[in-house]
Amino acid sequence: MVCPVCGSDSSFHFLTKNNHRLLKCNVCDLIFLGNPPPPDQVKTFYSHMYDRDEKYSLYEVYDTVRRAEFKERLQRISELKPHGRLLDIGCSTGEFLELVSRTGRYAIEGAEISQEAALKASERLKVDVFCGTLEELPSSPCSYDVITAWEIIEHIPDPVAFLRRVHYLLKP
Repeated sequence: MVCPVCGSDSSFHFLTKNNHRLLKCNVCDLIFLGNPPPPDQVKTFYSHMYDRDEKYSLYEVYDTVRRAEFKERLQRISELKPHGRLLDIGCSTGEFLELVSRTGRYAIEGAEISQEAALKASERLKVDVFCGTLEELPSSPCSYDVITAWEIIEHIPDPVAFLRRVHYLLKP
């Protein structure tokens, strides 16, 4: 199998967990799925991640811990780009975007693959959150000053194409 980052076809079996075969690239050391599910199955999987109340409560506890981390990340962003249009890809239920919106310095937008999470984020933020993948997001080139994608790159089947799309959407 070809490494999704460097394109090498030299990899080895690293680990199997829950029927997921992980390979490790001999060139760049990336660990990746050797048997990735088709995109429609991925979308179905994530669409059910947030559909039970007990999972929301777990995310809320986790998000309490992450608030300090989000504040630190926002501080770094603010130092580089103090205002503008910000897109959070994989925004979940909108916790980071809520923090960003409180500053009043950014026009916020979110994209989330889970319909349930996107609805929760829309309710929380009082803005429409796009439900779908980055590839499906209807945006023009150079649309955003800042794009965040916290803890999602490992879920992207083609990270190089993903990053190219992010680059396409970012202002120079």
